[in-house]
Amino acid sequence: MKTFFELFKSYLQDTKSLQQYFELPILSCKINRQNRLMKITIQSQKYHNYDETLALELNIQREFKLNAVRVEFVYENIPFSAEYATDVFKLLKRDHPKMNGFLNGAECKFSDNILSIELKNGGLPVMREIGADKLIKDYINGHFQTNIKLDFQGITETTEQMLRDNVLSAVAYNPAPVPDAPPPLKNDVAYTPKNTNKKAPAPI
Repeated sequence: MKTFFELFKSYLQDTKSLQQYFELPILSCKINRQNRLMKITIQSQKYHNYDETLALELNIQREFKLNAVRVEFVYENIPFSAEYATDVFKLLKRDHPKMNGFLNGAECKFSDNILSIELKNGGLPVMREIGADKLIKDYINGHFQTNIKLDFQGITETTEQMLRDNVLSAVAYNPAPVPDAPPPLKNDVAYTPKNTNKKAPAPI
């Protein structure tokens, strides 16, 4: 399994901004050359919050002159905590803007392997219809190598006003270009290490 530095050392110009990630193992790296997109999955024993992840993506994007980058961390020996839920929501909402309004202000508690999400803006039926509940659960289980369950509480019903507010919020939300699951192309490049039992999480 190659480290970040071993995989990218031939391409690095400004090593200072990425140096703290040099020794981290790379679980997978997919590059779509035609659209200049990259998705990289990194194994880490330190938690990286939303702002750190976004800064790393922007640094890689600038360093390699790409259109968009997505970085995902798979955590080793870091149990999931409720305080990480807000970061998970932010990361998912970038690529799934329909989730945008319903999770705003949600409060989370984590106990007995159950993440309780207290909704403040309703929308549970819509979230389930668009598969947002599964996205949240799969993301946490894949990245923290666990098997949690979700329990939605609080304001779960959906009024017409809530739907209108969420649509307006989704329209106003303008995420970065998404490199996730690009169509297979002959000039795509993919790195997946051999002889490892670690699996990259499912695409977000």
